[in-house]
Amino acid sequence: MGLASVLKPLAAIGCFVVAFAMVILLGPPGIVAAAVFGAVVWAVWRATTYSSESTTPERTNCPSCGARNDVSAEVCGYCGDPL
Repeated sequence: MGLASVLKPLAAIGCFVVAFAMVILLGPPGIVAAAVFGAVVWAVWRATTYSSESTTPERTNCPSCGARNDVSAEVCGYCGDPL
């Protein structure tokens, strides 16, 4: 269980508390402030969660059986034919 899996739910709860406090303390303008705050938090979360950089290793298909293998593999891990 990584640190990110613990921090993301805590951050979501914290954001909810801040947005709720904005609505309670500021009244109707707080609703707008909370909506803007929520939109910014969502945009940051989305940008960090779905980054364009892939963390998975590059893969290639075996020409014989079509199985997915790491690019660095010399033989297919399924059928044993050379890649």
